[in-house]
Amino acid sequence: MKKFLSLLLVAVMVFGVIGLVGCKGGQNETTTTTTTQGAQTTTTTTKETTTTVGTTTTTTTATTPKDTTTTTTTTTATTPKDTTTTTTTTTEPIVTTTHPTFVRFDFGTNSRAVDEGKTSHEWLVENLNKDTMEGFMVIEYLEDSWKIWAKKDYTPLTYKNATEWGLVFDNILTLDFEDSFVAGWGTWREYPYRSNYVNSVWGGCHQYMKIRIKNNTANNMISFRWQTGTNPYATTMVCSNMYLQGGVNKKTCEPTEEWRTYIYDLALCQSLASNKLPSGLKEKTYSAVVEAVAAGGYNAGNNWAWQANKEITGFRLFLLGAYGTNYYAVCDSRDNIKKGTWVEVDYVIFGSTPEQLEAWKSKSEAANA
Repeated sequence: MKKFLSLLLVAVMVFGVIGLVGCKGGQNETTTTTTTQGAQTTTTTTKETTTTVGTTTTTTTATTPKDTTTTTTTTTATTPKDTTTTTTTTTEPIVTTTHPTFVRFDFGTNSRAVDEGKTSHEWLVENLNKDTMEGFMVIEYLEDSWKIWAKKDYTPLTYKNATEWGLVFDNILTLDFEDSFVAGWGTWREYPYRSNYVNSVWGGCHQYMKIRIKNNTANNMISFRWQTGTNPYATTMVCSNMYLQGGVNKKTCEPTEEWRTYIYDLALCQSLASNKLPSGLKEKTYSAVVEAVAAGGYNAGNNWAWQANKEITGFRLFLLGAYGTNYYAVCDSRDNIKKGTWVEVDYVIFGSTPEQLEAWKSKSEAANA
């Protein structure tokens, strides 16, 4: 999982010197001529030596003119080009900007996000679809939280449209606030499940979710559905198996009136709920998914990864019982919804890393730290 960054810097230097050594009227050669009387034949020998950094070549040529013996020796000394060539390669730095923590769903009439101008109680109430929850849930609006009560028991096969038991925000795009909620990888693509794209493909999106909740029910699992502009609440766009105080793989738990915080990896919470299973999965449970992913079988085909960098336009949050599509029963816990039970939620926020989310505290959370 290490990060790599390389930079190669070089300079080019070329030197060339050619020297020629010689005499006789300025000509670059030395010639010796000897004449022998009575000879009927003449032999001329020319010897040329060229030295170029360790290389010697000798050439001998014989001719037969009259009564003349000529020996010619030519020496040329050449200093070759001493050439050093280096190449400068410039690597463009990878831009690693990260979306700010998305805190629109910091609930309460006087919350931290309200003070910072990143949400408003009025906007949240106005954009909540209260018609769909009519007769099923009621909300008590508090100073730094919302308290959500169940008005009846959940009846299997009766309520199918997946809105009655959720906090439905079908249009979260607004000019009132500058931030945006973006699906995708928080840092490098497919990290921390694979390191193939470390230092090459950056995400900077909202991969993790943090919730602060007081869960006074026997339900141990929550979920949410989401949409982008081109994919309205597809069956493969749901994050579930987000367990609470009861632990992993358990649908039920002991009720509590204590505040608890949880951080979830959404690229993992998509797996079972959207039927994008890792290779090597031994059984259809969340812990088996985690095991298979740890062994290198992560399936990057789920929509949180597939629709990376797309802005989320709609959000439906199920806190009294997790909504799951029909793929696997282990992703749905709405059977646990009972009349008179309640949860209190401080905030649901999204970030690029667990560390980024851990650092964010609500007013009441900071006061009790």
